[in-house]
Amino acid sequence: MVKAALKKVNEEGARPVLDGVRYSARQLWLAGIGVYASLGRQGLNYFRELVRSGEEAETQGKQLVSEKLEQANDRFKSVRRRVDSRLEKVEDRVGVRVGRVLKRAGVPSRAEIEALSDKLDGLNEMLVRTAKP
Repeated sequence: MVKAALKKVNEEGARPVLDGVRYSARQLWLAGIGVYASLGRQGLNYFRELVRSGEEAETQGKQLVSEKLEQANDRFKSVRRRVDSRLEKVEDRVGVRVGRVLKRAGVPSRAEIEALSDKLDGLNEMLVRTAKP
């Protein structure tokens, strides 16, 4: 009987301790689930924030590339105008010098050839008129 009485006392004394342990274990379990759920929401919000930041960076990058491309095009146009201007001057100088060399060599100029051609056309017309009966 003593054993049964001790067993009953132990069970009754252990009951509040077991209830406390169960309560604490359930609280820990719920806290873990809460952490998981909170991290899930925060993770999704963090992901959305990263996407938004990425979109902003992409927009800024495109704008920067566009600005730099426009600047490069402007510089290219400026350099091309200068090169074209210098090239025209060189072409003019070469043309004048070639003309001088051809004149020294006795080669007629374009104007001289055109004048001669006009004279030949005139003579041809005269021949055609005189050859008609």
